[in-house]
Amino acid sequence: MIYFIQREDDSRSPVKIGYTMDNPRGRLTSLQTASPYRLIILRVVDGDRRTEASAAWSVAWSAGSAELQQQADDIRAEIPTWPGKLI
Repeated sequence: MIYFIQREDDSRSPVKIGYTMDNPRGRLTSLQTASPYRLIILRVVDGDRRTEASAAWSVAWSAGSAELQQQADDIRAEIPTWPGKLI
């Protein structure tokens, strides 16, 4: 499964894209432990490591450069049309 996770309180924050074999909620819990911000799962879609790799990258957690902001916006725009079955 491919997951998309973001800060709950900031829709402009970067989106984490990742792969998990079976438990995106478990992955969220793990990431939440290391984050001072509340995180939420935006979407979960069917996919494997190759599918996740086709997303090209996972975004760093800290909002940084304008380039990272633009990449997060681009991902957010693609999520509703992500090829794959919505879980």
